[in-house]
Amino acid sequence: MAPGSRGERSSFRSRRGPGVPSPQPDVTMLSRLLKEHQAKQNERKELQVWPRPT
Repeated sequence: MAPGSRGERSSFRSRRGPGVPSPQPDVTMLSRLLKEHQAKQNERKELQVWPRPT
């Protein structure tokens, strides 16, 4: 857990502006994080299925 995660989250929420719904940046960032996470999961699965010979 990052030491300033709570402050970053509040500043991120206030950056969108009071009462201004703009979900596009959030969606794109979340989708990018999800794709990166899925890619890491796939790499991990491939490593488990195909263990490299040491």
